[in-house]
Amino acid sequence: MNATGFGWVRRPAWALAALVTSIAVLVTGCAAIPTSSPVRQGEAVGGDREAGAFIRVLARPPAPGADQTQIVEGFLAASAAFESNHEVARQYLAPEIREAWDTSVGTVVYDPTSLDLAESPDAAAVALTAGEVAQISGRGEYAASGAGAQVRADYDLRQVDGEWRISRLPSGLLLSTLDVARAFRSFSLMFVDASGVRLVPDSVLVPAALPGVSTTLVRALLAGPTPWLAPAVTTAFPPGTSLTAAAAPIADGIATVQLSADVLSAGPEARRQLSAQLVWTLRQLPEVTGVRIRAGDSALAVPGADEVQSRDAWPSFDPDGLPADATAYAVVDGALVSGVGDSAEPVPGPLGNGSLTPSSVAVSLDGSAAATLSGQDLLVGKWESFTAEPVLSGTDLTRPTWDPFDTVWVVDRTGAGPAVWRVQLGASPERVEADELQGRRVLDFRMARDGARAAVILEEAGRGLLFVARIEREADGIRIGALRRLESELVDVRQVSWANATSLAVLARSERGTLEPFVIDPNFAVTAPGSLPEVRSLAAAPARPLLAVTATSQVWVDRGFGWRAEGSATEVAYPG
Repeated sequence: MNATGFGWVRRPAWALAALVTSIAVLVTGCAAIPTSSPVRQGEAVGGDREAGAFIRVLARPPAPGADQTQIVEGFLAASAAFESNHEVARQYLAPEIREAWDTSVGTVVYDPTSLDLAESPDAAAVALTAGEVAQISGRGEYAASGAGAQVRADYDLRQVDGEWRISRLPSGLLLSTLDVARAFRSFSLMFVDASGVRLVPDSVLVPAALPGVSTTLVRALLAGPTPWLAPAVTTAFPPGTSLTAAAAPIADGIATVQLSADVLSAGPEARRQLSAQLVWTLRQLPEVTGVRIRAGDSALAVPGADEVQSRDAWPSFDPDGLPADATAYAVVDGALVSGVGDSAEPVPGPLGNGSLTPSSVAVSLDGSAAATLSGQDLLVGKWESFTAEPVLSGTDLTRPTWDPFDTVWVVDRTGAGPAVWRVQLGASPERVEADELQGRRVLDFRMARDGARAAVILEEAGRGLLFVARIEREADGIRIGALRRLESELVDVRQVSWANATSLAVLARSERGTLEPFVIDPNFAVTAPGSLPEVRSLAAAPARPLLAVTATSQVWVDRGFGWRAEGSATEVAYPG
């Protein structure tokens, strides 16, 4: 029966919202995922939040005499408490289904402000409808739902010893955006890129209240990358490698990972890589100061590593992929300079001496080369040998962007559809397969510094929507695929930069209508560093201040204490 059918009795959404609020006890700050709440203000790009921060849910068991709708409301609220396999939520279920309810299949996330509960005329069922926000897979992948998506769930009820209990319900969890924000924490599982020299983060959501987060992370890492990222990365753990102990405990800051003998088949380089995967994954837990890897009864021998590997080990695998001495670049009076404000100095060669006028500049990750547009011509080269000879001529080129393989990427927005091109230094342009972009207008395209992902802005119905795509590097070529929408409160996104391996800085409009900088964190929650008038472009990089240029060519810098004016330029850029 339809939830809007005649004769059903509805419970307004605010009633459930009040109940949800009443059962939450605030412990510390919240690690949020997308909600309908306003954009947050003032948090700096790259600012570390306390990794253990979350809101603990204290669920209440069924109240005596509760009616059918109250039972469903209570069950929904209690489902956000993960302790003892949702022990309290199961008390709302009839005995015959109490153990059979399978929560491992995933979670549907709904907007609580759109919730509608309606009792059937015979009072033996309650129908739920709400706007669907996202789905979380059993592996912890967060995937935003499309505009207008709806969720419907039907709950049958019967009397058990004079009290109403749910006798039939869907598999999995149904949680509000508020529930998910309180109940989950975001972590990155680390996998190896196509070259084998750097790590790529695979973001997953983990129930915050579960004991042994270190064990959960290690098991998830050994299970391999999530399906979305898998075609773009690899893992150094040999097939079959598993935890042989019940847990990966942390004692005196040292996480001990006891692996099966399968890991012994890994060669020297693979042992370095899997060590980096473990260390960079577990270092997200603030209590971890080192990692000990064991195989059988002894420590796993890893070339160049101590038995206890420091949380700071394997810096060369840094997923942010930016040298420590990397600086910002700016176009000032028609010349490209390194640095911003008084510290700026011209770069070597034609781009720095004014003989070539740079536009839409992109600098390689190692800072040795640049790409720029001259009209619709793409120019690429090393500083001293840079020339006006185009490597590619297009119709309507996006600003160029570099990957870690000394390759420039650009999208040509032709009348026949977007064409993605990559140009390696000293080589001819190569067109990249990008079937999912066909028939769509690309506003911006930025490679992640790991080379395995790209941020893409597509125009739909006159507004820019933000996506992330994976870069698949196979023997038969390179392709862009699996566009994934990043949900946020932003209504129109116009420009994007990678703030770090997991966060994006964007130039966008919120519901207020002003084009301004925002930061989207690993949970896809949105932060506004602070309003600026008439922002034209921005640049972001790991552990560097956010830069913005306004229509008056004023450069503004945010080092975590608000915007400050520092010189003038027509554009700014960080390597990448």
